[in-house]
Amino acid sequence: PDTVFFSNATLGQPDHLLWDFGLPNSTDTSFNPLPRVFSSPDDSISTYIISLFASNVCGEGRVEKEIQVFPNNVDAFFELDTLSGCPPLRVRVENYATQGARVNYNFGDGTTSSSPDVTHTYTQPGQYIITQYAFLCGMDSIQSDTITVFPLAELDFALPNFACIGDTVQFLN
Repeated sequence: PDTVFFSNATLGQPDHLLWDFGLPNSTDTSFNPLPRVFSSPDDSISTYIISLFASNVCGEGRVEKEIQVFPNNVDAFFELDTLSGCPPLRVRVENYATQGARVNYNFGDGTTSSSPDVTHTYTQPGQYIITQYAFLCGMDSIQSDTITVFPLAELDFALPNFACIGDTVQFLN
């Protein structure tokens, strides 16, 4: 939940004011209304439309402002399209962290990204840990997964420097 304070900046000495806070049974006619508490489910962002209607002998007007309330908790979560392969290994990272959370990735090879969905390419063999850091409303969460990039096969063989017709040649792998 988030407590929101309202400050009326209406000009023109209104005779009548009506606030609508976008909540059930929540209107007010005072110049500066009391604070209101807005909340959001744990897994989504809630949007509220706050309306202020004012009138006087010269006319009337209406203004609307939108506020978004983010969940109090945050969960880091991502999926990878592959966990292993040969270089160059392209790995697609799909973000499923709590809606509205900012995310950063560390790919374990010295590179980072702040894009929610990203593709990263590993060029060297080894094991790498991809870590997602998710941040929202002062909370944070971390998730990691391991990528394995296999080494390329090293091909080589040995044979004698010369051979005579009819000789049997041995190839050493």
